[in-house]
Amino acid sequence: MDLFSHELLSLNFYQQELISGQFGLRIVSLILGMKTISALLDFVYQKSNIKTGYPELDNLSVNHPTSKVTAFVLGQLFIYQLATFSLWLSNLFLGFLLETKLISWALFFVVDDWAIISDYYKALKGRFFTSHLIRITFFNFLFCVVLPITFYKYFNWWTGLITFASIAILSTMSLG
Repeated sequence: MDLFSHELLSLNFYQQELISGQFGLRIVSLILGMKTISALLDFVYQKSNIKTGYPELDNLSVNHPTSKVTAFVLGQLFIYQLATFSLWLSNLFLGFLLETKLISWALFFVVDDWAIISDYYKALKGRFFTSHLIRITFFNFLFCVVLPITFYKYFNWWTGLITFASIAILSTMSLG
């Protein structure tokens, strides 16, 4: 909302956006919104056979049913949305801390990758490349540890515990 209250032609505005991590959070919010709407539509309409545009992949045997693939994609999106929401709240109430700046850029990195990884996962009918699975697990772990510690450090132990539990449960359910 504060985007329109600033001078959009000011170089200082963009410099502050990049330094604070807000630029990354804005982009992440847009990407997650579009990917979530797409995944929810896939889930609601339960596309039984995802067409990839690559005939050799269309004949690939199914590793996981389409509903499980879509549920996994939605689960990961919710993890990233929870992290994004937590970061916006943290920035609103605490300002721009070093921890939230780093997590904001990590989230920007992984959400950008997730946009590609989820398309591969769907096209490969429930198969992951090992490097993709390692990357997803690493960032889920990072969000599970750093965000709760930050909330515990600056708020109280309840907010840290709730943040940890939420992200850990979503990560376990989505990867499980």
